Amino acid sequence: SYAEAQLLAADMSFDKKDYKKSKMHALQSLYMPSARRNAAYNLLALSYHHLGVNDSSDYYGELGLNAFPFDALLAYNRGIVLNARGQWSMALDYFFKAIRLKPNFGSAHFMAGYLAIRADRPVQAMMAWGFYVLTVDDKLDVVRDMEKISALQLDLDEEDKIDHLGVPNAFVGLDKRFYNGEALKKGFEVGVKMDYAFVKQFRFIMNQMASIKDENDPFYRHYAAFYKQLAEANLFEPFVREMISEAEDKKNSKWLQKNRDAVKAMYTLGGTHANKLMDRQQFTYRGQQYDLE
Repeated sequence: SYAEAQLLAADMSFDKKDYKKSKMHALQSLYMPSARRNAAYNLLALSYHHLGVNDSSDYYGELGLNAFPFDALLAYNRGIVLNARGQWSMALDYFFKAIRLKPNFGSAHFMAGYLAIRADRPVQAMMAWGFYVLTVDDKLDVVRDMEKISALQLDLDEEDKIDHLGVPNAFVGLDKRFYNGEALKKGFEVGVKMDYAFVKQFRFIMNQMASIKDENDPFYRHYAAFYKQLAEANLFEPFVREMISEAEDKKNSKWLQKNRDAVKAMYTLGGTHANKLMDRQQFTYRGQQYDLE
């Protein structure tokens, strides 16, 4: 169809970074009926963003979300645009909206954690990235970053740091103890035979999680229940071992093979938590209210 042809041309132009053409073709596609109007709004918002026309980027991004309120990619890309402008708290709102619409949206979990570590909030970052690794196959690079954070060796460039994220942090006290390296000191009981800093810090975080509650913190709202349940179900070891499943570690691979039921139970728990995250909001169509199931 005409609309599909225009969308294809818009996609190709965007991939070539010809944002003027991608914007033009995406606009043309909206003149005709199409099952992929959401993709057109997405391309328009991103193309105008790259062209530096913020008002138009905002207009089409919000227009798309109003027309397709359950499109996780539209929400995620609104977050990407706002993040690029330095509107951190608004960007984070959209990343979490994308997560609630599509809980296995790995990139949204990654970006939430990335904003947290840039704002010097290691516990929030670890919580987001810990869940991220359950949603993707290619996880080792992020696990390496978690190891650097946990070993207190991550050195961010000044331009990457955020002074004020703009959302509550339920883990201020825990962040200080994280940086004090309590989990890294001799004698700290981890309970598993894995000599990684991220394993020790995750154990430390989970040991303290039951004593913390703050629903105003979006990281707490989206992740805390998972980590509490993980500890209660005694599934910490399959969780941390699965994180390095891609590494060339014969002992770890053997453990994962031998304990497949425990790994499956851990993923099942993660899936149950993800389902609880999903928005079950109402929407109105032609005067009738519906529930998203």
